[in-house]
Amino acid sequence: MNRIKFVIFDLDDTLIHSGIDYVAIREKIYRFFPPNFHLSNLQKTPILKLASQLKVIDEHLYLQAKEIIEQHEEESVERATIIEGADDLPKLLDQKHLLSAIYTNNTTKSVSLYLQKPEFIFLKYFDFLTREAVSHPKPNPEGILTLLKKYNVAKGNTIYIGDSFIDAGAAQNAGIRFILFNSRRLDLEAYEISPFATINRWSEFISLLE
Repeated sequence: MNRIKFVIFDLDDTLIHSGIDYVAIREKIYRFFPPNFHLSNLQKTPILKLASQLKVIDEHLYLQAKEIIEQHEEESVERATIIEGADDLPKLLDQKHLLSAIYTNNTTKSVSLYLQKPEFIFLKYFDFLTREAVSHPKPNPEGILTLLKKYNVAKGNTIYIGDSFIDAGAAQNAGIRFILFNSRRLDLEAYEISPFATINRWSEFISLLE
């Protein structure tokens, strides 16, 4: 097995508890669709993709959905908390001489709001790639492949750690190993994805590296 050299992290519910109400976002976006519009596997459709489907109906509706998503993301910053042990990761990664980055489907503005809060100072250790930096957000592999090229690291030496099926899908589509940070008790079998490993707390990640 190839040695890990590069660790890519998701942000929401992986390093921080953002408290984004995805159920409320979905309910608001659903209302924009006409009753006869066919939407298959609604719960398995990423919210950003769901919003983008509105483009075929009305560009204005898409922009409204986009605004709803961004508003929820930015409001969540105020109630966000650090997941236990996440703020110890920069020191650990430095000790292990590991490269690292955060790839999030969040916006650049939301990330900047996190970085302005003193309690999230540990995030300044990481290089960020947001959804606005890519043409196709997760689960498309574009973001991960962009980071691999930037850091000149092979797929076999890279892992992606996240909490959602879109994180798992992005890793799978990019051809790298995925570690599920199981903060939401996600059943990836329902999405036909098998993680390389599953951890429930960051102390388990330390053991995994050892």
